[in-house]
Amino acid sequence: MTHKTMLRWLSYAIFLGGLIPLIFGGKVYNSLRVVMSVKLVTIMVFLLTLAVCFSRWQTWTEIFTGFFKFGQVPVSRPEDANGNGRLDPGEDWDGDGHLDVIEPSLRLKFGTVFRPDSATDVDADGRPDPMINLGTPEKPRYWPDLNRDGQPDAWFQYDIDADGEL
Repeated sequence: MTHKTMLRWLSYAIFLGGLIPLIFGGKVYNSLRVVMSVKLVTIMVFLLTLAVCFSRWQTWTEIFTGFFKFGQVPVSRPEDANGNGRLDPGEDWDGDGHLDVIEPSLRLKFGTVFRPDSATDVDADGRPDPMINLGTPEKPRYWPDLNRDGQPDAWFQYDIDADGEL
């Protein structure tokens, strides 16, 4: 059986399977309630099977103890704690074997009049980033223009280790 044939028969089976409860179920509401209940149970069983088979006990412990931890906020932190650009022992907190850094984000309060205290500081130099107005003078919408080319920046290069090289 080819893939195309199998896909066609499977789509027929799913279509007819959706009609059977409506034909034999009596009221439409009761039939849809049964169909949705079966769908919910099927999806939950599938997801629980994936979770049990493909996650470690440490993950489950972290999840269930998290219900009883108060005052702790999940924070992303860089793994290069000493800033040497290498993954040293004890720095790989997520265990992926890669040196993770905090990636900058272009956050801005849209719809506000430009003020230095509401501007972004993506390059972390302590000064507000250069902005361009994407709106009108009456309704300004500012966006960072870090390379000062007069166009809004969709991305920029960031010196993550502050060594002066990108």
